[in-house]
Amino acid sequence: MPQPGRVEQPKSSRNQRLFANIQSTLNGGKVTIQKSRTERCRQNVNDKAEELNDLDSIISQIMDLNIRADRSALQIKRNISTCGFFGQMNEYDWNVMCKSLISIALTDGEMDFVVDLFTPLMEYDIFCEVMCVELMTLCSAFVMDGPSGIGNIPALLSAILCANWPRHLSKAIDTINPILYTSISVIKGWLLVLEEDNEAVMKVENSSGEVQEENHLRFTEQERESPEIVNRCAHSVCLLCESAQRSLWMKWPELCDEIYATIKPCITHNQIITGYFTYFLFPFAAYLVHIFARGESWTSSYNHDVECMDKDEGDYYEKCANTDNSSTESLSGY
Repeated sequence: MPQPGRVEQPKSSRNQRLFANIQSTLNGGKVTIQKSRTERCRQNVNDKAEELNDLDSIISQIMDLNIRADRSALQIKRNISTCGFFGQMNEYDWNVMCKSLISIALTDGEMDFVVDLFTPLMEYDIFCEVMCVELMTLCSAFVMDGPSGIGNIPALLSAILCANWPRHLSKAIDTINPILYTSISVIKGWLLVLEEDNEAVMKVENSSGEVQEENHLRFTEQERESPEIVNRCAHSVCLLCESAQRSLWMKWPELCDEIYATIKPCITHNQIITGYFTYFLFPFAAYLVHIFARGESWTSSYNHDVECMDKDEGDYYEKCANTDNSSTESLSGY
């Protein structure tokens, strides 16, 4: 209980004074005067942005490692935000700009850095249009022609989905954030291919005898996508979940529910999904089991990171994926 007439100081003030005494002792009696957080922030804000007067200087600021070595990501973003040359750029210039951004994201793995630059650039409608076209073109080529020579497009989409967008750009609506809307549309397209193929499989299995054989031929010719397309869509979903992991559930829980609802019949009933990863010798179906099983840990507050599947774990999931009964029983509890 405080004594009468004595004003009790807040704990934060006492802690600061105690910390200053300890620091003074460690420094040999010399007290180091540090600037407050407000002063440091004010100094950073007052740093002058560099003038970027042409397209080459803008691209060099982003891609040239010799230039980037002397600048922080915040400084580069500030330079991009204050650049007045963007208002003079035509469609060709924006195409070059967008291709350069995607190149550094896919080639150098600077996906978070590139997506962070989208925010100041999205005030220009032509940038949104060109970037959406580039994303759609690359995603289409990734599924139709395979990932060879393109890069990890699903990882780029996961970076877009899980980015810390400002409040006015945080909704996946075409008129609010067309890049986020395009990314969600592409992922929904992958899931739609898998869902339609699963429905075709279920229709064939629910029929019997000659009707089953007739339905199999009819669905194969009319409704079902080619096995290569189905496998690449499964591949894309796997890479998306592997890249985003728990962040995907934190940002887009409803999308995670759709992914789980789609991949479960892919594991237990769809035998078309037989492809293998380029970098991992694990079948797509085995990795879908891995993602489905690890999804429970995404919702746990004790496990923030989900590691990649190792070889022994991959062998186990491969056995589960190749056995319909064991897969159905093991997944029935989720």
